[in-house]
Amino acid sequence: MHVTAPRFEWKWTAGNLLSLLNLFVLVAGGVWYASAIDSRLGYSETAIDTIQADIRRLETTGRTLDNHELRLTRVEDQTESASQAMRAVEATMSKMATDVAVIRDRVENPRQPGGPSSP
Repeated sequence: MHVTAPRFEWKWTAGNLLSLLNLFVLVAGGVWYASAIDSRLGYSETAIDTIQADIRRLETTGRTLDNHELRLTRVEDQTESASQAMRAVEATMSKMATDVAVIRDRVENPRQPGGPSSP
């Protein structure tokens, strides 16, 4: 028994038209969705670039703050050493003022015991 393949006949029926319309809507929807994704990707790339620029700026600011912190620490150390030196100068000046007062007193009152003898 020999079976022959049926012959294809195209007819414009409502089912065929609905299938073509369905195919067209499916392809158009896919193109629209792909363009929407592409535009979102463009927005995301712009946002990522902005975030990366912000991160670089923050890293630079962090380094600048570290430099300022180091400088402030050095200034504080120098201020502390200068303060200690000033205290030492004050102590020396106080001792010298006391010595000058004693010498002045002995020069002004030479007759006190332990003072220089007068002629």
